[in-house]
Amino acid sequence: MNAWLLLRLARAEMAQNPAVLPVQDLQKGIFSTGARWMFHWMQILQFDEKRTLQHGINFAFYGLLKYAISGAVFLIALFFLSPLGWVYAPLSIVCFYIVEVQLMFLFPLLIDQSPAPLRESRTMTRSLGTVNTVLVILPIGVFMLLGLFNWKNPLKHWYLGCLAVVIWYSLERKR
Repeated sequence: MNAWLLLRLARAEMAQNPAVLPVQDLQKGIFSTGARWMFHWMQILQFDEKRTLQHGINFAFYGLLKYAISGAVFLIALFFLSPLGWVYAPLSIVCFYIVEVQLMFLFPLLIDQSPAPLRESRTMTRSLGTVNTVLVILPIGVFMLLGLFNWKNPLKHWYLGCLAVVIWYSLERKR
């Protein structure tokens, strides 16, 4: 799997299913809102209209956990790499992604009601290969972040990147 193929698939899915618009209601929080959006795409991708989103999953907790750990690793790496010269500081971004990809499939697994989503996400990443997964997710992350500079639709690339990960998850679950 590669980033550009996943992004192409995401773009095609969005074109085929324009009714699945990004959820604009952030009253329930960004992680819960994002999970609902992922849930709708998982229904489409897995041809499972009867699927229901289990209530009571604390997506905010899991989202904050994922990014708190990844962010802490980024800051620690930055702390140790920057005295070597600022040219090494970007490696802290790679450190962030090495940790972040371990929980890349966390939300889809929570939606699928995995009994051990943290462990299963790490297992899926290890089976794909951590280095390989980082090499796929880094370009997607850059694509998502650069898309924020599109003033007319700053979240378009963000949604495409998220959908690319959901597509990747759906393909891996079929294996």
